[in-house]
Amino acid sequence: AGDDLEDVILDDGPAGVLFALTILKEFGRVLNGGTVSRSLNVSVKWDGAPAVIFGPDPEDGKFFVSTKGAFAKSPKLAKSHQDIDGYWSGGLADTMHLAFDLLGAARPKGVFQGDALYTRASLSSQTIDGVTYFTFRPNTITYAVDQNSDLGGRIAASSFGIVVHTMYTGRGTLANFNASPISPAAFSSMRRGSDIVILDANYDDVSGSVTFTAQEQDDFYLAFEEAQSWARLDPRVYDVLLAEPLHAYLQQFINAQVRQNKSYGPEQAVEAFTIFLAELEDKELATKKSPRGKESTEQKFGQALETMRPMKKGIASWFALHSAITRAKNLVIRKLGQASKVGTFIQTPTGFEVT
Repeated sequence: AGDDLEDVILDDGPAGVLFALTILKEFGRVLNGGTVSRSLNVSVKWDGAPAVIFGPDPEDGKFFVSTKGAFAKSPKLAKSHQDIDGYWSGGLADTMHLAFDLLGAARPKGVFQGDALYTRASLSSQTIDGVTYFTFRPNTITYAVDQNSDLGGRIAASSFGIVVHTMYTGRGTLANFNASPISPAAFSSMRRGSDIVILDANYDDVSGSVTFTAQEQDDFYLAFEEAQSWARLDPRVYDVLLAEPLHAYLQQFINAQVRQNKSYGPEQAVEAFTIFLAELEDKELATKKSPRGKESTEQKFGQALETMRPMKKGIASWFALHSAITRAKNLVIRKLGQASKVGTFIQTPTGFEVT
């Protein structure tokens, strides 16, 4: 959860708050059918596997495929089917053989990294709520694409799908290359045969194609204005919350609330966090054998609680701010999900659950 928008206010203090509010303001503009005031790049984090790094080796110009080991001191760069059999076996080798043929035919003009999404063998057909989808599950998430959509048609004709999200640029050997965002020109220059689907991790421009309903707009601005009203916190609150070990404990507490789907009012949250700290202390004390170890644990937690005590009101305001930013962000994510051509589900014992 460290990459979530609301977590920048924990990791970066006042600068993080400003960043989160700026991003939300721009999304509010887009989703109210307006245009953005700056370039807004939205990319989708796909849950594909395995990672495939491919392109011409800068040392000899020969096309290679590799996994994340491409940048190791002695990299495994497969430049033939024989190399692939020497490096990998089983399903991974099968995927790399396909990737070698089909990505090689795409003639990439640079070194790229992507995540494999499916091979023909791993595609399934599933009917969810009366719609027939192609489904594939490269990792934890099951992706579903309507078979009657344009993308569905492309998938039906293909034997391999990959989402490409990173480009590497540099001079000399691969070891000197660094990751950079993919330039649209580099991505579109790849040749696409019908037997491969190469997706871009960048979101299609959604301005105009998906907009908030009147109710969603009200909910979004209510949360956004609430976040703005809590944003002027006493700077000392950040000094307390950003200091270790409290910073790490607060992150654990928030992650636990998300997992358990719990939400509290600001004062309740401070109370619940205090109880959480007491439980953590008990757990840690149970692992300590020596009196000195127990004493240092008690001291550490005692000190953390001591620094919080005079700032309880400010910390409650921080929780209110965190909650408001989370609500506004969730409205944006739900809306962007409606623009997506690909549904995402988690398989549960009772069927599929949207995620």
